[in-house]
Order: sequence, then structure tokens, then C-alpha cells
Amino acid sequence: MGVIFDVINIVLVLVACINFFLGVLVFLNGKQKKINVVYSLNALAVVSWVVSMIFFRLASPETNLFWATILYISPTFVASSFLYFTYIFPSQQEKKLFLKSVVIFSINALIVVLVAWPDFIVREVNVRPGLEKELLFGRFYWLYAIYIFSFFTFGFWRILQRLLCETGIEKLRTLYFLLGYAIAANLAFVTNLLMPWVGLFFLNWLGQIFTSFMVGFTVYAIVKHRLMDIKIVLTQLFVLALLAFILARVLVSPLGSQEQFINSALLLFVVIVGLLLVRSVMKEVRQREHIEKLYKKLSKANRHLKELMDIKTEFLQIASHQLRTPLTSLRGLLEMQAKGDFIKLEEEERKKLQAGMLGSANQLNNVVNDLLDAMELEGGDLNFDFTKVNVTKLLQGAIEMLKPSYDKKGLTIDWQELAAIPEIEADEGYLRQVFLNIINNAEKYTEKGGLSIKVSSSDNKISVLFTDTGIGVDLKEQDKLFGKFVRGKRSALVHTDGSGLGLYIIKKIVDEHRGHVTLESKGAGQGTSMLVELPIKQPN
Repeated sequence: MGVIFDVINIVLVLVACINFFLGVLVFLNGKQKKINVVYSLNALAVVSWVVSMIFFRLASPETNLFWATILYISPTFVASSFLYFTYIFPSQQEKKLFLKSVVIFSINALIVVLVAWPDFIVREVNVRPGLEKELLFGRFYWLYAIYIFSFFTFGFWRILQRLLCETGIEKLRTLYFLLGYAIAANLAFVTNLLMPWVGLFFLNWLGQIFTSFMVGFTVYAIVKHRLMDIKIVLTQLFVLALLAFILARVLVSPLGSQEQFINSALLLFVVIVGLLLVRSVMKEVRQREHIEKLYKKLSKANRHLKELMDIKTEFLQIASHQLRTPLTSLRGLLEMQAKGDFIKLEEEERKKLQAGMLGSANQLNNVVNDLLDAMELEGGDLNFDFTKVNVTKLLQGAIEMLKPSYDKKGLTIDWQELAAIPEIEADEGYLRQVFLNIINNAEKYTEKGGLSIKVSSSDNKISVLFTDTGIGVDLKEQDKLFGKFVRGKRSALVHTDGSGLGLYIIKKIVDEHRGHVTLESKGAGQGTSMLVELPIKQPN
């Protein structure tokens, strides 16, 4: 005969009840939310594990092996549902979970088959008078142990990574959830996984009781920090449970007795206090939600205001440094022309001054365009139109547009059209701007030699490498050149009309394409290489 209902089994029944109660509570409050449904399934798996231990301890010799098998099957669903839960906790951030769920639950199914198969995981149950039942394990128990341990460990690692990224109330919710599961699981690893492996079974029921840590920390996070948004329902169910208990006392009390009168009065009192309590909790939750929404709006407005102030400051800086010089020059030349001074000059000198006017106007045009592009990109409200783009044709078009400038200086562009490069998802207009800027910059800062362009592709990205033989970049300046209004000292001497925004604009556009851009140079006079890497498909 199995063990009669003893204190351990009574405690196990209570643990099963609190896990079941919490799972139902979470489900009823959020059955439309995936996170609540998955948590409820995990709680149900825990309940099945606790209940199977009760039946295993009560089982007869004929059913011992059957309940031992169920006892080791149920934790597999606890591990798999927990790992899946970590992909949607605290809020579903990964959209494509179908493949992950197939992998997780396929492995789960394989382990279930191994446990159910005779002699693979559980081989035999020994019963010794006065002692806990002992199990003899099969040759694949190590695989079972690795499965349970690895699923939980990977899940804890995922939650810990999320914890490091969260802030405020979400961080606290995640912390308490992690603590509850980590304490329960790690203690259960010792008492229910490792100790039985070495023949110690006297605590093999304790892992189920340790699940109360999960419940305790989760309930605290619900009450204190509204985990899974069920504080209101928790209060309502508490009041209903209390009312049901007192009503039962009223019904079982002798009719017309003093005890029934007292219980009836107590019932009325609990109804009134319960209604006030529920209203108070609902008011508190709504106030918190209102304050949180208001805080988020104010924070967003404050960030936007700061961005506007930064843009204003930067605009004043660029206006004072880079707009003033060409404006002053242009104004002076136009004033000479308006007074008729140009008529008195020789034709060659007059053409030279007119060329200066055109140069100043072009400088103003370049600076203003770069400034507007930078502000537009920094605003973050752009809608990039990602379509299929042929990078080879886009590069070919940019080269043809700028080749006359190269030919004029006697520079070469080493480029070979490659037909095998796949099309990528990109905004054609912005990507053309990136290529034009890079090729144009190479021409501006190169006096001898030229530019070589190499395109390659891998499984999920393409790479475009631009290498020129120009003035190069000082090693100390390379890390700063992608900032706003930053120019290398040598480039500022060679080409004075730059805005200091070209590389910043290139990086912003590439970043918006989820790509990477890097700049390398061995130093002054040794040329510059710029690598642009772009994904073939944009992530969802």
C-alpha cells in the first residue's frame, strides 16, 4: 500500500490549490492576452506536477510505475512553457515565434516519448517500509536532466537580459518574477533532479512545495507592481472568497441562533467593506495608469523640447561659422556689382569675381542642403520607402553622374559591374544620396590616383567598399568624423566649403536601413576606405 494522506500530502494539496488559483486568476483577467494565457498554462503544468506527486505517494504497487512516469512527464511541460513564456514576458517583443515554439515543443515531445518508453528514463519503483519510494532510472536519465536544466537556465538568462534592459516598474516586475522562479527551480533541481540521481529520495516531494516561492513572488509583483495587470481581479476574488466563507458559516449556523445573527452581521459588514475596498483599488489603479500616461507624455515632450533646443543651438553654430563667410563674400561682390564697379574691371578679373560669387552661392547651397537633410533625418519621423533596389545599377548611375569631375582632375574610378549581386530592400533615393556623397567626397580630397569600388554579398547582406588614394585621415580623428559639424583638419584646409554634416548624413541613412558604415585610414596621405554594409531584407 502507498502512503496514507499525511502532512506532506496535505501540504502538497495546498500548494496545488494556490498554483491553480493563481493560474485561473491570471487567465480570467487576461484570456485575450497571450502572456496571461501562457502563464496560466505554465501554472497548470506545475499543478499537474504537484498532483502527480500526491498520486505517486498514494499509489499501490500495481500503479507505482505509471504514476512515476506521469511524475517525470509533467515537469517537461513546466520547462517548455516557462521557456516559451520568456519570449513574451514582460511584453511580447519578438513577433516571429512560430519557429521557436515548434522547436521548443518538439524537443518537449521527444522527451515525453523517452519518459513514457519503458526503461528509458524510469525503470522501476522500489518500496521500502517506512521510507519514501525509490526509483531506478534508465540509461537516458542524463538526457532528461540536461533538458530540464538547460531549458530553465536559458529561460533565466533571457529574463536576466530583459531585466538589464528594463527600467522603472517593468524592471521591478521582471526582478520579482525572476527571483520567484529562480529560487523555486534551483532548489527543485537539487531535491528532485540531482538527489534522486544519486539515490537520495527522502526529499523528492520538496521541489513541488518550493513552487510556493513562484506563487509568493508573483503575487507580490501583482499586488505591488500590477504584474500582468490583475490587481483589481485579485482584490475582487479575495472579497468574493471571504464572502463565500462567511455565507457558508451563516448557512450552517443553527436557525435563529445568536451565532447566525453574528455571522449575518459580519456578512453585511464584509459586503460593505468589500465594495469600498474594490472601489478604492480600482481608483488607485486608474490613478496610477493616468499618472504613468501623463509621465510618459511629459517625458516625450521634454525630450522633444530638448531636441529642438539642441537643433536651435546647432543651427546658430552653423550659421555663425559656416554661413557667415560665404554670405559676407557674396554680399560684398553683389554690392560691387550694384555700384557698377564691375564695369571698370578688366574682363579676366571680372570673370574671376563672378566665379567667386558662384562659388559662394554654391557653398551656401551645399551647407543649407546638408543642414536641412541632417535636421530631417534627426527628427526620426521619416517614412523610408523600402523597395527592391539593384545596388549595381544604383552605383553605376552615381559613377556616371560624377565621372566628369574625376576626368577633369585626371582621377580614375576602378569599378567593375557585377551581375550576381542580389537586390536589397532599401529606399532608393536615400541610398543614392549615400553613394553620391561618398564618391563626391573621394573626388574632393584626392589629387592623384582615384577611387576603387568593390561590391560583395553574403547570405544576408551586401558590402560596398570605397577606397580612395586621397589625403587620408589622422588616426586620432577617425572616431569623431561621423558626428555633426565635424571635419578633419586636413580636409578643412583642402576643401573649405564643407558643412561637416556629410558623414553624419551618410551614417544616419545607413543606420535607418539597419546597416553599418565604417571609415578607416592608415593616416595622413595614405587614402581612406569606407565600408557600407546593408541587409538584403529589412527586419520586420
